[in-house]
Amino acid sequence: MNSEKFRAQFPDIPVALVNMDGSHDYEVVKLDMAFFLARLSPGGVIFLHDTYPPAHLISSSAEFCGDVYRIRDELEQDSSVQIFTWPYTALGCGLSMISKSLGRRTDNKWVARRILPK
Repeated sequence: MNSEKFRAQFPDIPVALVNMDGSHDYEVVKLDMAFFLARLSPGGVIFLHDTYPPAHLISSSAEFCGDVYRIRDELEQDSSVQIFTWPYTALGCGLSMISKSLGRRTDNKWVARRILPK
C-alpha cells in the first residue's frame, strides 16, 4: 500500500508514536510528515529514518535513503517542532525524533555527536 492510500484510510485520531521509513522520496515524505504532525498528540513523537545520510550517498541515494534528509533540514528551521537526530545510526543513514514544541525552548535542533575512543 502506498502512502496516499494509507493516509486516505487512516482514521482522524490523535497519534502518540509514528515510525516513518517507507518512501524515500522527498515529496511523499513531506506529505506524510504534514499528515502525522497534524495528528500528533502533545508529547507524541515521530521517528523518521534516513535523515542524515553519509555525504557520498546524498547524490546517489535514490534507492538507499533518497532525499529524506531535506525534511530534516526543513524541520530544523521550524520553531513549531523539536528535532533530535542520531546521525550515525540506522545503517549509517541517521534517525530523527520529532515532536511538537511546547513553547519552552528556542533551539529546536539537537544532534547526537559520535564520541570516538582515543
